[in-house]
Amino acid sequence: MTFGRLQSLFTDFTDKRIIMGIPKQYKYKIPPRQDEDLDLHRLEPVSNPADPIPLNGWVQGKKASDLEERFARALNKLALEYWFQVKVHVATSPPGGGKRVDFAVDLGIWYPVEVDGPLGHSTAAQQGRDEVREMLLNAVFRQICWAPLRRVKWWQLETQEMTDRIVREMFS
Repeated sequence: MTFGRLQSLFTDFTDKRIIMGIPKQYKYKIPPRQDEDLDLHRLEPVSNPADPIPLNGWVQGKKASDLEERFARALNKLALEYWFQVKVHVATSPPGGGKRVDFAVDLGIWYPVEVDGPLGHSTAAQQGRDEVREMLLNAVFRQICWAPLRRVKWWQLETQEMTDRIVREMFS
């Protein structure tokens, strides 16, 4: 063993943190979150021939699925105030993270709404994940005096006419 190697070993053992028993603080590497995260139910918009105006894939300047865009158009027809892709910090959120709710509709009290697509919410595992997510979100909503989360399934929003009816039933 060379003198340099012995000296580096000695330096390692005499490090104050090792002598005092204090471990070195771990720094979590959290990648910055992009607004356009890949999500299975956010595919390119698919206009239904029954839709009066073709879909463009955007709501309030953010990328949206065909289901989300139809839902937003129905809210616009009723002149309801809403926010799209609202970030909510829950107990299990990492720093800078959170859960996103598709819509928050203001009727004097805020109503959060999730639009469930066919790809990300159909298997038992995905539905179980959705239930846990819903429990976490509803705990936060209770604290800030919002209504419980409402879910709308993809098969209820196949055409704009169907979506308009669902939104009228939910908020009228």
